[in-house]
Amino acid sequence: MQAELRTCKAKVKLKGQMASQQDNLLVERQTSIDRTMQENSNLKQEITVMKDDNESMRKKVEFYCQKITALVKHLIVAPIIPYMLSAG
Repeated sequence: MQAELRTCKAKVKLKGQMASQQDNLLVERQTSIDRTMQENSNLKQEITVMKDDNESMRKKVEFYCQKITALVKHLIVAPIIPYMLSAG
């Protein structure tokens, strides 16, 4: 009877240890999931900022391309004007 009691106590103790280990494992996994979700959120925010920066830079490039095009047209037309004035 005493042996059975010791065996039962050992089994209960072992089950308690297993339950504690499982709880610890669940906490570790949840912590890992939370950390990964936070990292994912941070990366999404970085992507949004980069997209905004990219759009801003695209608009600047477009603006400067228009300026360059206007200057090139002016450089092509400007030499013709004095010639036209002197010929006329």
